[in-house]
Amino acid sequence: MSENLPEMELMKGAIDIHFHCMPDTVQRRMDEVEMAEMARDYGMRAILLKCHDTMTSDRAYYVDKMVEEVDVYGGVVLNYPLGGFNPLAVVANIQFGGKAVWMPTRSAAFYWEYIAKKGEKGYYASIHNPYEKRVVEGSGLKGLRALTPQGELLPEIEEILGIVADADLMLGTGHLNPADEQRVLLEEALNTGVKKITITHPLMDHPLALIPYSKEDLLHFTRKGVYLDLPYIMMSGWKFVTGTPDAHESYYSPARYAEMIKTVGAEHCIMSTDFGQVHNPPPPEGLRIFIRAMRENGISDGEIRMMVNENPGKMLDI
Repeated sequence: MSENLPEMELMKGAIDIHFHCMPDTVQRRMDEVEMAEMARDYGMRAILLKCHDTMTSDRAYYVDKMVEEVDVYGGVVLNYPLGGFNPLAVVANIQFGGKAVWMPTRSAAFYWEYIAKKGEKGYYASIHNPYEKRVVEGSGLKGLRALTPQGELLPEIEEILGIVADADLMLGTGHLNPADEQRVLLEEALNTGVKKITITHPLMDHPLALIPYSKEDLLHFTRKGVYLDLPYIMMSGWKFVTGTPDAHESYYSPARYAEMIKTVGAEHCIMSTDFGQVHNPPPPEGLRIFIRAMRENGISDGEIRMMVNENPGKMLDI
């Protein structure tokens, strides 16, 4: 790292709301304390811990005490290990000081189907975790769906949205199906009064997306106050679905990402990394590279500062 690089000035005060660290059920590049220390060294002011399989708001308390120069927050992802669409997990997250709730990611039925279409036998087979695979296959679980057969949001999710709205938490769409589940969820969340909503790594008009958001979709939701969580991983050259380090496939070029930002406006976007994989750079370095790529593709320093500092700061109330 060189402090003389022009993008390092934009790292000052930056916030990453989407990355993964140890402890986890899969190997990660670094642990959460190391992440906070590196964020401090890069001049960042805050990080939001995310784990697919456990709540991070309790751990955030200790990491925050250990690295005082960086504010550390946590949240909860509503996957099977947390009980799925479990309102009590959301309540516990609030009581522990959590700032975010994500809809299912690894446990989403849509994601399991997506992996199957990519040639895997199922998501849990793809991560080489024999215990988890045994439990899932033995239970007959099919993945979590947010909608009833009639296309309505599940009652427990309605309850969760009310809790999220009352506590003014950030809500992320996770890996629900963007064709139906995410759209119903977003409209209902807005109607319920949820004010901090992010679409988790949206894809705009892209052939590699199973069901992409169109430009019109993104404009519809961003004009209603929804933010796009745009992680660098989608253009980092890592094959997102299988995690194969030698598969040089990325969903977006820097130019396409810049196009998305210009389409909806930087005021509706958040730059993050979704890094933490062992074959990717550490998340703070990933954010630095992301910033540089956007500067080289016509995104102004003011727009970048909005996406790495101001907008994620609004999600965390800082």
